[in-house]
Amino acid sequence: MDLKDKLKRLLDSPYRDFLGEDDLQNEGELLTLRQRLELIYRRSRQEQGLAGKVSAPKRIEELVQGRVEETPYGQCFVREIDYSPGYCHGEVSLSTLLEVTPESCCKLTGDERFNQWQHSKAIFVDTETTGLSGGTGTFIFMIGLGYFRGEHFHLWQFFARDYSEEMAILHLVESLTKPFQFLVTFNGKQFDLPLLQTRYRLSRMDTILHQLSHFDLIYPSRRIWRLRLENCRLSTLERSLLGVVRRGDVPGEEIPQVYFDYLRSQNATLIARVFYHNAQDILSLVGLMATICLLYHKPFSQGEWCGEDFYSLGRLFHQLGEAEKGSRCYLQALNSGIPAHLVPSAFKALSFIYKKNREWDKALKAWDDLLVLGEREFDLFPYEEIAKYWEHQRHDYTRATEVVERALLHIHRAKEELLPDRYAAMERALEYRLRRLRLRVQGKRWY
Repeated sequence: MDLKDKLKRLLDSPYRDFLGEDDLQNEGELLTLRQRLELIYRRSRQEQGLAGKVSAPKRIEELVQGRVEETPYGQCFVREIDYSPGYCHGEVSLSTLLEVTPESCCKLTGDERFNQWQHSKAIFVDTETTGLSGGTGTFIFMIGLGYFRGEHFHLWQFFARDYSEEMAILHLVESLTKPFQFLVTFNGKQFDLPLLQTRYRLSRMDTILHQLSHFDLIYPSRRIWRLRLENCRLSTLERSLLGVVRRGDVPGEEIPQVYFDYLRSQNATLIARVFYHNAQDILSLVGLMATICLLYHKPFSQGEWCGEDFYSLGRLFHQLGEAEKGSRCYLQALNSGIPAHLVPSAFKALSFIYKKNREWDKALKAWDDLLVLGEREFDLFPYEEIAKYWEHQRHDYTRATEVVERALLHIHRAKEELLPDRYAAMERALEYRLRRLRLRVQGKRWY
């Protein structure tokens, strides 16, 4: 094939459709590589319907209702939303938070300053950042901040359209937080607050955020729902407890990349969805705090809770020194049904509460229930407690001796199931107790 045939074959190819008049007049000249690539590019753009001008990227001002705010540190973008008193986030009304008591906040946080709790003095804060691990290299590009103004809930969102606007959003947040006493976050102690302090420090600015009484909702959430839910992420909690279903949301782990893409393209289409994500997080803080505090205040009249929830509540109340509520929750857990591995722990906890309150009949019932469970898996605990009861409370050394003898028979039968060291330790403890009790039965001194 000579040169003329090669040119004819090339010009008869699909590229010919994209040649201009000047190109067609020079059919005798071989197309350069650059010309070929340009033709391929023009054809691909036409096939995708993009042969004309590329549409201009959408700015954030076109997609999100807000304004550009001037500060001593430059500009940033600000959005305000007002939620009416009847607004419901999922199945929970925001105004439910107005029922939260100082006692519940104080007990759940362990911070005595919450004795002065007022909902109008609290701010709810959530940040969106360029990384999820924190550190000096992580940049805050959005801060959401909500608070109650009367019965209305007011939400501010401060957005840095590029890195240079971070100081502006930090300045506005600091100006807004000065009248408040209480801070509510989710995992804020580990992430949001340390990161905010770092960014303020690097910007050589002061902040009072670390001085506020801090209620981090992740800790009571884990204590109450860790056993039942697959995890205690905010998205899981809001879906399971508040009935929130997000539509058109951006997953939290994708948000840093969305911001990087926005900085490169200046197209705010996806960033608009980050505003939605941040607003939903703030509203979930309100709903979750109301749910937790009201559950603490009225554990038997708030919603439909399962056995694992009542077990966790029983443990929480027990740790907080509220034995009466704790015992009721443990009993409710056993009546509602809990996984088999939690049943012995529930009976043990109940027996501790009854023993401390000197409710011996109830304590004996709990220990007897543990003995029945111990037929399947040996546990020395109920034998020891029953023996101590007969020895120290009733001074019936014969009954106490019988209990210890039963325990020895049981561990001998269960020897194959026990680790050698554990078996030896149990046997020594029981034999020592048995020798002492036999001496007391005979009226002899045992010490």
